[in-house]
Amino acid sequence: MRNLDSTTALEQKYGKKVSTVFVDFSQPESIKELARQTQDVNIVVNNAGMLTMTNPLDVNVEASFRKELEVNVFGLLRMAQVFTPILEKNGDFHLFPDTMAKEFGEAYKPYAEKYIETDYF
Repeated sequence: MRNLDSTTALEQKYGKKVSTVFVDFSQPESIKELARQTQDVNIVVNNAGMLTMTNPLDVNVEASFRKELEVNVFGLLRMAQVFTPILEKNGDFHLFPDTMAKEFGEAYKPYAEKYIETDYF
Protein backbone atom coordinates (compact mmCIF):
# COMPACT_ATOMS: atom_id res chain seq x y z
CA MET A 1 0.00 0.00 0.00
CA ARG A 2 1.47 3.37 -0.98
CA ASN A 3 -0.76 5.46 1.28
CA LEU A 4 -0.95 3.71 4.62
CA ASP A 5 -3.63 6.13 5.85
CA SER A 6 -6.09 5.04 3.15
CA THR A 7 -7.21 1.97 5.12
CA THR A 8 -7.55 3.56 8.56
CA ALA A 9 -11.35 3.20 8.52
CA LEU A 10 -11.06 -0.52 7.68
CA GLU A 11 -8.55 -1.09 10.45
CA GLN A 12 -10.78 0.72 12.95
CA LYS A 13 -13.84 -1.26 11.86
CA TYR A 14 -12.22 -4.74 11.75
CA GLY A 15 -9.44 -4.37 14.31
CA LYS A 16 -6.67 -6.96 14.10
CA LYS A 17 -8.30 -8.70 11.12
CA VAL A 18 -6.99 -5.95 8.80
CA SER A 19 -3.39 -4.81 8.58
CA THR A 20 -2.01 -2.18 6.27
CA VAL A 21 1.60 -2.59 5.22
CA PHE A 22 3.84 -0.75 2.80
CA VAL A 23 4.96 -2.38 -0.45
CA ASP A 24 6.68 -1.00 -3.54
CA PHE A 25 5.74 -3.28 -6.45
CA SER A 26 8.65 -2.03 -8.52
CA GLN A 27 11.10 -3.43 -5.95
CA PRO A 28 11.30 -7.24 -5.65
CA GLU A 29 12.81 -6.98 -2.17
CA SER A 30 9.85 -4.91 -0.97
CA ILE A 31 7.46 -7.68 -2.04
CA LYS A 32 9.60 -10.31 -0.29
CA GLU A 33 9.65 -8.19 2.87
CA LEU A 34 5.87 -7.89 2.72
CA ALA A 35 5.63 -11.69 2.59
CA ARG A 36 8.00 -12.03 5.56
CA GLN A 37 5.77 -9.65 7.57
CA THR A 38 2.49 -11.37 6.68
CA GLN A 39 2.93 -15.09 7.17
CA ASP A 40 -0.57 -15.55 8.63
CA VAL A 41 -2.64 -14.29 5.66
CA ASN A 42 -5.56 -16.09 4.04
CA ILE A 43 -6.55 -13.34 1.60
CA VAL A 44 -4.26 -11.25 -0.62
CA VAL A 45 -5.73 -8.51 -2.80
CA ASN A 46 -3.36 -7.01 -5.32
CA ASN A 47 -4.84 -3.87 -6.81
CA ALA A 48 -1.51 -2.27 -7.67
CA GLY A 49 -1.24 -0.53 -10.97
CA MET A 50 0.86 2.23 -12.42
CA LEU A 51 -0.01 4.65 -15.18
CA THR A 52 2.39 7.13 -16.71
CA MET A 53 0.63 9.69 -18.85
CA THR A 54 2.95 9.32 -21.83
CA ASN A 55 1.95 9.68 -25.44
CA PRO A 56 2.94 6.56 -27.40
CA LEU A 57 5.16 8.72 -29.63
CA ASP A 58 7.00 10.55 -26.82
CA VAL A 59 10.75 10.06 -26.60
CA ASN A 60 10.35 8.70 -23.04
CA VAL A 61 7.69 6.13 -23.89
CA GLU A 62 10.03 3.14 -23.61
CA ALA A 63 11.19 4.11 -20.12
CA SER A 64 7.64 4.73 -18.93
CA PHE A 65 6.49 1.44 -20.45
CA ARG A 66 9.27 -0.39 -18.59
CA LYS A 67 8.11 1.17 -15.29
CA GLU A 68 4.54 0.09 -15.97
CA LEU A 69 5.66 -3.45 -16.83
CA GLU A 70 7.71 -3.59 -13.64
CA VAL A 71 4.69 -2.80 -11.47
CA ASN A 72 1.71 -4.08 -13.46
CA VAL A 73 3.16 -7.35 -14.78
CA PHE A 74 6.28 -8.34 -12.87
CA GLY A 75 4.90 -7.04 -9.56
CA LEU A 76 1.86 -9.26 -10.00
CA LEU A 77 4.04 -12.28 -10.82
CA ARG A 78 6.26 -11.63 -7.80
CA MET A 79 3.24 -11.35 -5.51
CA ALA A 80 1.88 -14.67 -6.77
CA GLN A 81 5.29 -16.33 -6.37
CA VAL A 82 5.87 -15.25 -2.78
CA PHE A 83 2.31 -15.50 -1.49
CA THR A 84 1.10 -18.75 -3.05
CA PRO A 85 3.21 -20.94 -0.73
CA ILE A 86 2.10 -18.90 2.31
CA LEU A 87 -1.56 -19.08 1.32
CA GLU A 88 -1.36 -22.82 0.60
CA LYS A 89 0.25 -23.43 3.99
CA ASN A 90 -2.49 -21.47 5.75
CA GLY A 91 -5.30 -23.54 4.22
CA ASP A 92 -8.43 -22.02 2.70
CA PHE A 93 -7.14 -19.01 0.80
CA HIS A 94 -7.86 -16.42 -1.87
CA LEU A 95 -5.47 -14.53 -4.15
CA PHE A 96 -7.08 -11.64 -6.03
CA PRO A 97 -4.90 -10.13 -8.78
CA ASP A 98 -7.43 -7.33 -9.30
CA THR A 99 -7.29 -4.86 -12.16
CA MET A 100 -9.10 -1.69 -13.05
CA ALA A 101 -7.30 -1.25 -16.36
CA LYS A 102 -10.23 -1.27 -18.73
CA GLU A 103 -12.46 0.98 -16.64
CA PHE A 104 -9.71 3.45 -15.81
CA GLY A 105 -7.69 3.30 -18.98
CA GLU A 106 -10.49 3.91 -21.45
CA ALA A 107 -11.00 7.38 -19.99
CA TYR A 108 -7.40 8.39 -20.65
CA LYS A 109 -6.75 7.21 -24.21
CA PRO A 110 -4.36 7.60 -25.98
CA TYR A 111 -2.10 8.15 -22.98
CA ALA A 112 -3.22 5.07 -21.05
CA GLU A 113 -2.77 2.44 -23.76
CA LYS A 114 0.43 1.16 -22.15
CA TYR A 115 -1.37 0.90 -18.81
CA ILE A 116 -4.25 -1.02 -20.34
CA GLU A 117 -1.86 -3.51 -21.95
CA THR A 118 0.25 -4.06 -18.84
CA ASP A 119 -2.58 -4.17 -16.34
CA TYR A 120 -4.66 -6.67 -18.31
CA PHE A 121 -1.85 -9.21 -17.90
